[in-house]
Amino acid sequence: MTLDQLIVGAKQYRDSLGDGRDLRTDREQEAFEVNYKKAQRIASGLMNFPDDVAHLQARLDEALAKQAASEQKHAQLKALLDDDEDGRYAQQLRLLSEGKLLAAPTVVFWAPEYAAQRVAELTDRRDRAQSALNACVREAEELLGTTA
Repeated sequence: MTLDQLIVGAKQYRDSLGDGRDLRTDREQEAFEVNYKKAQRIASGLMNFPDDVAHLQARLDEALAKQAASEQKHAQLKALLDDDEDGRYAQQLRLLSEGKLLAAPTVVFWAPEYAAQRVAELTDRRDRAQSALNACVREAEELLGTTA
């Protein structure tokens, strides 16, 4: 089943539970609330988690590009150090490592340590969002008795 079909199925399941106010016993009311909240949580997760994953992936892609630019500049400056008579490239390398070397006016290269830390953080956040989506899909499939 597609994600849209799982969302529709979870909503239909929730709607099929009927009106909880018609239930007579506390046990029936409690079972209704548990099932209703589960179906609602699944439908909500299926609608929201894909956007969360896409947003985090876009941020991770940006961070990876900035990290690559920083690494490329680092390699370029390292290669120029042999011919650095006035210490200009060594100074630029120091500024790069501090995250203070300008890539363009008002834009600095990321410090290599910061770039690695940021990429690791965003990768972890994206992976957790993807795991949450995968868990939600599994729950929806169990609830509906299907397999994607």
